[in-house]
Amino acid sequence: MNRLIIIALSIFSTLKVFAQGPPITTETPIMLGLEGNGIRTFGKFISKENANIYVQPIAIPYNITSKFQIGGIFPFKFITPKGAETTGGFADMTVFAKYQLYKKTAKPKHLEF
Repeated sequence: MNRLIIIALSIFSTLKVFAQGPPITTETPIMLGLEGNGIRTFGKFISKENANIYVQPIAIPYNITSKFQIGGIFPFKFITPKGAETTGGFADMTVFAKYQLYKKTAKPKHLEF
């Protein structure tokens, strides 16, 4: 029964999968898209000899113009030492800015068979 559930979830979870990233002919491929803003996140679990650590960063980029982007990264960190309670909260916050100084583009080359 568990195998059937796993197979069904894996099939249905791939029905609406979209590629992320700009097309090759966009104006600024280094910037975000998503109409100028978005939220990105992932989780990371680290297991050490004397503690377990879970980090969940949340990145919030925002396009000011088509060539200038600012944003922040807000990581949540949870540490569980062996034989002690879990403590957690914000870790070191990062603020960034990105500006496109130079861009060289070429038309896509189509493969011929």
